Amino acid sequence: MRERLSLIVGAAFFVFLAVSPLWLLRTGYLQGLGFEAITLAAMAVAWNIVGGLGGRLSFGHAAFFGIGAYTSTLLVVNFGISPWLGGIAGMVISAVVALGLGSITTHLRGVYFTLVTFVFSLLLVNLARHFTELTGGDVGLSVPLTEPSFLMFQFRGQQSYYYIALITLVIFTAIAWLVMRSSFGYKLRSVRDDVDVARALGVKTEQVKLRAFVLSAVMVSFVGTLTAQHDLFIDPTGAFGTDRSVEMALGAIFGGAGTLWGPVIGGIAVVVISQSANNALQHVFAGADVIVYGLFLIAVALWLPGGLVSIPRRIRAAVEKGRRKHQDQTTPVPPRRQASEKSRR
Repeated sequence: MRERLSLIVGAAFFVFLAVSPLWLLRTGYLQGLGFEAITLAAMAVAWNIVGGLGGRLSFGHAAFFGIGAYTSTLLVVNFGISPWLGGIAGMVISAVVALGLGSITTHLRGVYFTLVTFVFSLLLVNLARHFTELTGGDVGLSVPLTEPSFLMFQFRGQQSYYYIALITLVIFTAIAWLVMRSSFGYKLRSVRDDVDVARALGVKTEQVKLRAFVLSAVMVSFVGTLTAQHDLFIDPTGAFGTDRSVEMALGAIFGGAGTLWGPVIGGIAVVVISQSANNALQHVFAGADVIVYGLFLIAVALWLPGGLVSIPRRIRAAVEKGRRKHQDQTTPVPPRRQASEKSRR
């Protein structure tokens, strides 16, 4: 019953996002901000498969974002190939890279896995800067403008980009839901909780971790394609920079890692809070918005360790506790119990 209610509320939230450009996000700026929020939520959902369900903190997922972004952009710039096909190519390359990197790191635990993924992302940043003839170096690459075309992923205004990002988020959430309900999802959570016990129960832990890593990488790669074609520009820092990896992880953890809806809510909330703080405090002093934004995240980490998605559960627990306390105060004490209490005195 609770799962069905969760799905109904989630579906209602997606409907709200779908109609938002019609009455709330009516300007190009707001729809562009909506695109940014939804794509971050999609990446948080993808990251959550490894970091939330699998319990492996990756700070290198920007590598796969960048592979998707650069693959589609290079194919458009050099050969005029549709970004949709370029996105598929980027996903294939990301799968191969993730398979190789994952095979090397499946036995690593804790901070060692995090360190390897982080360094791998830095390595790609420097490679992209070095091979200037291919990637454009620090100058970056610009996607050539064409007439508005679905095939070439170029549209007038922001609304079409917004809805493509929303469809991507819906598909990613459906994939995450299927993973969580499948035997693969249960095995993944068992590896997260105790890898030694999972192995003793017959779970092929290395295979499970590798499958999760590849799936997550492929999903993030596609978002890289969407972002590059939306921005019409890509550079090494924007593609492979560690800030991108941190944002993905932050979105999932802030909303509620390991849950279905936490990354969706957290990814959108991170962008909304960040931009709201920037707009409200940009004239106070440089960095004021970052301070307020950071303090807010710290407060959530301290008082909501389960993320934003745990708020309803905490409210129910508080209401139930208050109800029990009220019942204890209003329930009359039986006569025999009163007599026994008097005798003890």
